[in-house]
Amino acid sequence: MMSRSAKPRRESKSKQLYKSYEELPIWTIVSKSVTELVNNGDLSETTAHTYIVGYICKSIVEAEKLGASS
Repeated sequence: MMSRSAKPRRESKSKQLYKSYEELPIWTIVSKSVTELVNNGDLSETTAHTYIVGYICKSIVEAEKLGASS
């Protein structure tokens, strides 16, 4: 299992890719949820935390724009 202290390669690219989502309230919620799953041993982060959180936030925002909830 990769610890959060180990920095996966995508860190700098992911920070730029999902930067626009970092100011949204959903970012904090998703980030805390992912961290809880990692700390509980339910999830292993093998990709940068910001990439995981950004991807989930982007998916939710896009789904909301389409009026989808699934």
